[in-house]
Amino acid sequence: MSERSICRFARNDMCLMSTEVSFAASDIASASFDALLARLSHSRFRSRFHLGAADIELIGRKSLPVVREHAVRFLLERLAPANPVNDGRQTPWRGHPVFRAQHACACCCRGCLFKWQQIPPDRPLSAEEVERLADLLMAWISRELVRAGRDPQTYQAPQAAESGFSSSSNKTRGRKRAEAPGSRSAKASFAEPSLFDEVWKPACV
Repeated sequence: MSERSICRFARNDMCLMSTEVSFAASDIASASFDALLARLSHSRFRSRFHLGAADIELIGRKSLPVVREHAVRFLLERLAPANPVNDGRQTPWRGHPVFRAQHACACCCRGCLFKWQQIPPDRPLSAEEVERLADLLMAWISRELVRAGRDPQTYQAPQAAESGFSSSSNKTRGRKRAEAPGSRSAKASFAEPSLFDEVWKPACV
């Protein structure tokens, strides 16, 4: 594995110095990620990452289960292949809470994944590894919510909470208007980018 496959910013930081401690595979398999996250917190590079206000608001709107679905998708598409496209700079710095979690947890590229978690490169990640990494990312995100004064079990953004009170009849009428040929809502639905259009931004180089 070449040095080029490790995130450029991570390569220049303390996270690759001999004073850092890599994770054993047994840590990943653990039911709790306490030890893993504690070691990450000692990295000057990894510890810089925190959820921003926009990340927290997105989690409140989408819910943690949905964010975990996004995490699995990001991992499958950008980290799981044996030789990911643009490996070393495939994970954006912002745009989604999972991206920040990936950098904080050294799940941003195969080089960092190998250095920190001893998952070898040049082979696809197994389904079990993807699930474990998603659990790690969600553990970090939950801790960040607590750090921001939110309860991960009950947190919901105000706007999302208000929308939950709309009646089913209103939802049905709105859906019918959106589906009506030539309606303004129908045109807008095709023009507006999806969530993944918004977050699949090129990584900083």
